[in-house]
Amino acid sequence: MNQAGNSRHQETEERLKRALQDFMERKTLKDITVRELCVAARINKATFYRHYQDIYELAGQMERDIHSGLLRLLDKKRERLLTELIGEEELSAVIGYIGEHAVFYREYLKIGHDTFLDERFRHLWEDFFMPQFRALGVTSEKRMQYYYRFFRAGMVTTILYWLETGMQESPRELASILWNISFRQLPKGNGGGSFA
Repeated sequence: MNQAGNSRHQETEERLKRALQDFMERKTLKDITVRELCVAARINKATFYRHYQDIYELAGQMERDIHSGLLRLLDKKRERLLTELIGEEELSAVIGYIGEHAVFYREYLKIGHDTFLDERFRHLWEDFFMPQFRALGVTSEKRMQYYYRFFRAGMVTTILYWLETGMQESPRELASILWNISFRQLPKGNGGGSFA
């Protein structure tokens, strides 16, 4: 594809993503039609279908783009020693990024995507969370799974509540709350129980 064609292709996709994001401020994803999206993006339906099979494929592309930005942020933060405990500053940066993409994450988390810290973030388990738990003295992988699943569910519902109530606390304030709940109370070692 020539440069002009590639540029037009990218511009069309960006217009569709902006239009979809605008609609997501007012409607749920399932209530948005291809027709109204095309009108807002000033393209015809045939052009839409040359790029995407349906609105969900477009939303999936937005998801990948936004999540890749978050993963890049986490990878950058991971340049420190992996055995160091995550700090409030790092958690604040992640929450700030989510706040910058509030429209997307409000809808994404609301419709129950467990992939938020799971499928798309699978590498976080081995590269980020396991070293965090080991730094706290938790050695049982089964125990780590329990903490991780509790942590993930708590983070998702708390961040969704923050987004739905207008992000009244700063990312730093929310990070302090979440960090204190998540890491200060985590017991050292395996807590006396066997999860082998």
